[in-house]
Amino acid sequence: MTLLHQMRQENVLKLINVYYDSGILHLVLPRVELDLEKVIEKYKQEENKVIKTFPMDENMIKSLSWQLLTGIYYLHSRNLIHRDLKPSNIGISKVNTGWKLCIIDFGSVRCTCTHRCNSSDLEMSTVNVMTPKYRAPELYYRRTYSSAGWSSFK
Repeated sequence: MTLLHQMRQENVLKLINVYYDSGILHLVLPRVELDLEKVIEKYKQEENKVIKTFPMDENMIKSLSWQLLTGIYYLHSRNLIHRDLKPSNIGISKVNTGWKLCIIDFGSVRCTCTHRCNSSDLEMSTVNVMTPKYRAPELYYRRTYSSAGWSSFK
């Protein structure tokens, strides 16, 4: 939860508040309307319709892609690896100017440097952590994070 409190980038979920009530931990988070997985499903359902209730044009795709890459860049600049980035962990909400994307679900995040994180956070990802369909190639080949040539920022 400490990591979520420190997030200061519009495309990364920000923890608003944490409180206990009757021994139950409550996290207060911004409202996220949809996730990218639901957006893709809805678009596929309407693919052959003439009038779409959820149009997805090139500008929308460019905007969402830019927001996603900006969020990933922010995490990487803080030496954080999400480790479970997939469509259902990418929130999307309608705003006045279009759609706002937000990276969510930080349960598998790991830090990759010693001066910013606890040593217990430095463990290497294992193949068993992420959703199999979305695992990074370096996990299959047991390479270090620095070998991620497929990354958008390498």
